[in-house]
Amino acid sequence: MPSAAALCEGGSAMDTSASTSASASRRGESSGGSSLPLAIAVLGLEPATSDEARRLLRVDLALIAYGMGYFLLDIVEVTAGEGPAGYAWIETLAQRTDAEALVISGMVDRALLETIADDNRMAVRTV
Repeated sequence: MPSAAALCEGGSAMDTSASTSASASRRGESSGGSSLPLAIAVLGLEPATSDEARRLLRVDLALIAYGMGYFLLDIVEVTAGEGPAGYAWIETLAQRTDAEALVISGMVDRALLETIADDNRMAVRTV
């Protein structure tokens, strides 16, 4: 009999392994059951950054975070000079998840990110 969680995720009585694997993947767990701590990446970009450069920077940041031992929950892009409103999603993610770190790269409001990290007991890792 499938679990209630498996059924809620769209699984069926015959397909519980796919639901379990998807759930583990969302938590940063490998199929072996070990897990990486979650992190939120913050990527500071210039407004004129091309889509191709943005995609490459995001992939690089994700690989660096993985190399540091983190599973990224999200990569939030901010532009230089963006005020606190541009960082609202980062604060929301930090409050609603059990992410352990902010992984930051580029021109960001470091003081604001350190405040968010302190308020949510997170580490700040600069790339």
